Amino acid sequence: MSWTLAVIFVFYMLFPFFCFVIGNKKRAWGVAVVALVFNWLCSNYFNAGRTNIVYDAIYFIAGGLIFLYRKELAEFASKYKIVAAAILLIATVAYFALGSSTLTMLFFCVAALIYTLGCRMGGTGQSSCQVPRWYQLRDLPVPHGYLSCA
Repeated sequence: MSWTLAVIFVFYMLFPFFCFVIGNKKRAWGVAVVALVFNWLCSNYFNAGRTNIVYDAIYFIAGGLIFLYRKELAEFASKYKIVAAAILLIATVAYFALGSSTLTMLFFCVAALIYTLGCRMGGTGQSSCQVPRWYQLRDLPVPHGYLSCA
């Protein structure tokens, strides 16, 4: 129970910083490179694994990059469904054949998200026009006002 609370606390503590970091594409790519370096340092010098937020930061940043390029990626994945499915299949085979290293896991996660963006229903089971306004990542209500990530 305390581990779950600690993860939730760290995520919500870092979320405003995460929104700032992915504020533009150039800064997000720079932070992705830094997060990969930190991931490598954590695994090679400090024996920190998936239980460390610094080690896992690259996955959050990759999700942020996909968010920044979501329109282009959704168009690509819906236009070239077979290519997106083939890339996802290759990523899945690579993950299980090569092991769960950071790069294979990152490749798989990114390929799965991009493939999902190209699905007709958006991968969530409902079309984007049915998602309520309050659920979108704009002006999230928090106890002290609104948190804006847009």
